[in-house]
Amino acid sequence: MSTKPTQRVFKETHVLEGEVRWAKVQTPNEDGKYTADMILDSKGIKLMDSLGIPVKTDKNDDSIKFVTFTRFANNQDGTPKPFKVIDAKLNPFTDLVGNGSICRIEFFDREWTYGRKSGTQAYMVGFQVRELVEYAPKVKSKLESDDFGDDNMEDMEANKFTAGKKGK
Repeated sequence: MSTKPTQRVFKETHVLEGEVRWAKVQTPNEDGKYTADMILDSKGIKLMDSLGIPVKTDKNDDSIKFVTFTRFANNQDGTPKPFKVIDAKLNPFTDLVGNGSICRIEFFDREWTYGRKSGTQAYMVGFQVRELVEYAPKVKSKLESDDFGDDNMEDMEANKFTAGKKGK
């Protein structure tokens, strides 16, 4: 009995360029994936529809259509799966990518099944930063800002908290 080696079927890749949001391409997210959302123009929407990849609508603006690109950080055996990010001059890129950056993503459509659910996703092969918008995390509170210090403590003492009191 002879056995044939398993052949990998490589799909045609596609490239889209556009504005990205929530790019997590330097380190994987908590699910062990690299991800990026790209806002699509009509050409991108048409391509995704033809590939069976679901196009999402921004919850705050119905006119914004996007797709989430993903890539697993590890192979099935747990070994790291290299993922290279490059800049416009094809040099390695290691900075964080801010919302609004213009990027090119090479991808292929990948069918998946998990339990009783199945679908098609956009699986990243390559990521190129064309125009960087620097990542700037939002400060959530004064406790997380550099401005929090003794001056703020004096202000709090002078104002005295009045939570739960009626009137002044």
